[in-house]
Amino acid sequence: MKKLHLLLLIFFGLPAYAEDYKPTPIDNIEMTCFEREVPIKWSFCINQYIGSSNRDLIYYFHGKDGAAAGWNDQAFHSGRLYEIWKKNGEAPPLVVSISFGKIWLLTENENEVGGGLHNIFKAHVLPEIEKQLQHPVDKRMLAGISMGGLNTLILSMKIKKFYTKAAAICPPISKVSPHSGLWNIFNYFRKSSTSIKRAIMLWMFSKKFYPTQKIWEANDPLFLSQSFEKEGAPEIYLTCGAKDDWGCMEGSKSLVKNIKKAKGQITWVPRAGGHCDIEYESFAHFLTQK
Repeated sequence: MKKLHLLLLIFFGLPAYAEDYKPTPIDNIEMTCFEREVPIKWSFCINQYIGSSNRDLIYYFHGKDGAAAGWNDQAFHSGRLYEIWKKNGEAPPLVVSISFGKIWLLTENENEVGGGLHNIFKAHVLPEIEKQLQHPVDKRMLAGISMGGLNTLILSMKIKKFYTKAAAICPPISKVSPHSGLWNIFNYFRKSSTSIKRAIMLWMFSKKFYPTQKIWEANDPLFLSQSFEKEGAPEIYLTCGAKDDWGCMEGSKSLVKNIKKAKGQITWVPRAGGHCDIEYESFAHFLTQK
């Protein structure tokens, strides 16, 4: 397991930006960040748009190598959202960006501290964040990009009646279990849009966070979507690029099919580009439409 973790750091731990990269804060955002050590180390930032009357709250999950403070960056996809909200005269919601480090999934695992990050999120993170908020909240939503999109889907499948919406942007959804045998895994990735490099990375990623078939079935969003129940489930926004070499297109199509079969609410926005090719207008509208 230690060797696998080292390989994950080699593959996934490459910095998303240059070491001296300095984000440019988004105009009118007041960001307050916190670090916590219990029951494990985690952090969050509250991003309040000055003067906004919007009482909705977005819980945001970053992609690999990201950080809680990364939301407040004009050059990031969040910067585009605020541009659109300003152009359309819409009041931006409150955003709380959360991080457990560079690589993490909100999975349940009885062999991990607190029963896994999913349980820690519910028992410790949510109560702590809600305690720090300065005003009542109307609706709560989820949003995440790449790895964060996968975390968004995990919560969408496992937590009911708390979030009204969930936006999963380019989540790397695989249609094959990491425990289905190397030959089956090889054949799946060979026929998918996943590149060889990304296939290896995804397999390693899955083996770390889904160490057994039982844990995979209890946490994989595509597997869970097969028994999706619309009652209390959030409305989902899902997008993926046809040239995304993380292979999210095949899994996304299957998840959309499962949600629609269960009569759930899902907005499917396929794109022509690569990883995280985003249609910002519909993304922004989804997060602010009443």
